[in-house]
Amino acid sequence: MKKLLFILSVIVLVGCDQNSSDTVGSSETPADGQGGSLATFTLKGDYLYTVDNSKLNSFLISGNHQENPAFVDAVTVGFGIETLSGFGDNLFIGSSSAMYIYNLENPERPKFKSISRHFRACDPVIANQNNAFVTVRSGNRCGGDINQLKIYDIIDVENPILLLDKTLVEPKGMALYDQYIFVADTAIRVYDISKIESGEISFVKKIDVFVNDLIIRENHLFAIGDSGVYQYDLENSTGLEITTTSELLF
Repeated sequence: MKKLLFILSVIVLVGCDQNSSDTVGSSETPADGQGGSLATFTLKGDYLYTVDNSKLNSFLISGNHQENPAFVDAVTVGFGIETLSGFGDNLFIGSSSAMYIYNLENPERPKFKSISRHFRACDPVIANQNNAFVTVRSGNRCGGDINQLKIYDIIDVENPILLLDKTLVEPKGMALYDQYIFVADTAIRVYDISKIESGEISFVKKIDVFVNDLIIRENHLFAIGDSGVYQYDLENSTGLEITTTSELLF
C-alpha cells in the first residue's frame, strides 16, 4: 500500500497540466480518493481508474493487489482525453473537445452514459450530486479561443443540460465547498452556485494568487501552482471566510 500511496503522491505533484496536482473533494466518501480537477486518476472503492490519451483504464487495488494494482480492463473513450474525476457512481472525463460521463454499475468495466461536446480547448471536469462543472480555456497547447466555466445539470446523466457559460480569463482547476465553487483563473475566483438551477451564479471574492489546481479537504483549501503550494482555512457559518495559513514555495 505504501508503494501505491507513493505513486499517487507523485501523480498529485505532476498532474495533467503544467505540473499541477490531484485532489480529493470534500464530497467524496472516505473510501474514495480523487485527484484535483486536472487529475488523470481517481479511486472508487476497490478500484483505481486512470485515463491516457484515448482510454479509461481500470485496476483492482484491494486484497493482495494493494501494493501492486492488477489491470482489469480498458475502455476506449475517444481522443484528446485529459482529466478524470469521480462522484457517486459516475466518472467524469474531460477531453480537448468534450465531457464524457461513465457509470460504475459494473466497476470493472465502466459504461458510457453521455457526451457533451464543446469547441476545442483544455477541459477539466468536477461534479456534485446535481451538476457538472467544466472549465475550457485556450492557449498554445489547448487550441481554441474560448475561456469559460460551463455548468451542466446532470440529474439525468444520459442527457446533461447546459445551464451556464461564464466567461473567464484563463480558467484551470476547480474545487467545490458547500454552495461555492473555487476556480483557478488569473486569481482564485469564488462563486456562489446556490441558484445555478436558475442559470445564475454570483461572484463572492477572489484570492490574489496564480495557481493551476485546487484541492479542498474538509475545511482546508490547497492551491497548487508552478512556484508552490498555498494553504487556506475555510469557514462558512455566517458567510464564507478564507484565512491564509501556510505557503510552501518550490
